[in-house]
Amino acid sequence: MGRLTAHLLETYQFCFVETVPYAFFRPKEGRDIAVNLRGKDYHCRICGRTDSVEYQNAGRIYFSKGKLAEIRRTSDELGRKFPFMGEIEAGMPFRHQAVGICAACAREHILSSHDPAQRAVNLCWRQYHADALLVIKARQAMERSISKWVQVQGESALSAYSLKNFEEKKNLACAIILDDTAELSSILAEYEAVTKHNREALETLLPALPEQFEAYVARPLRAFESMNDKLYHEYTVAFPGADTPDEEFFLQRRIDRDRMTTFLHQERVGNLSALLMEAGFRPEWTQYFCPPEAKQQEGDA
Repeated sequence: MGRLTAHLLETYQFCFVETVPYAFFRPKEGRDIAVNLRGKDYHCRICGRTDSVEYQNAGRIYFSKGKLAEIRRTSDELGRKFPFMGEIEAGMPFRHQAVGICAACAREHILSSHDPAQRAVNLCWRQYHADALLVIKARQAMERSISKWVQVQGESALSAYSLKNFEEKKNLACAIILDDTAELSSILAEYEAVTKHNREALETLLPALPEQFEAYVARPLRAFESMNDKLYHEYTVAFPGADTPDEEFFLQRRIDRDRMTTFLHQERVGNLSALLMEAGFRPEWTQYFCPPEAKQQEGDA
């Protein structure tokens, strides 16, 4: 992942997912509550599906009173018993609860919404996915260029090149990629068109929206979450386990209009050179230049 892409994904995270800032934190008695947090359950209010996430740093996490009160309200909505403070302080295992809309139901009820506020958030969501996929698509195209060249030229043609070390193989791969940029140019043109559409569409919606409003926002199940409603810090953050599904869940939350504008007007990849820099070079691509006997030896190993 390149510099621009990493920054875009972090900006989206700050604007829509984990919206509180990082800050120094020292637990204080009476203000912060230590909870034996084990995981989180996401309940879909439409189909009734529940997605459960287990935390990799399960154990003592500090909650703010506001965050704990939020979960109490959700437990009441679900008809679940919320533990007494004495039980929480004694270390009773605790699970975070959230009610919203699962990804399958969101495709029908949220992502196709005609409500201006929801449409604006959906535009940012689509831009986020376009940003995240750009480098992936570019790397796939770059690898196809190398693979196609080897297939067309034949492995015997490799004998014309000095490929004794990694740098020589990398230089050949880069030359092949630079000589075959048609697919990359097509990917970039599609990305620029999507970005232009999203910006223009959002600019038509924003004037009618208040400075803050509520809408459903997609939250990746793999995203970390602070249990303090004012800040995040190592003491307050829960991290989903490595086996957490790569899925999203849609939660209703308050949106800041200015943050949406900030996200959509961030610097993005705007030319082929920048796209190549973002994608970078993958060391595994040099495998296409291994002689047949070396590949056979690797297979036997």
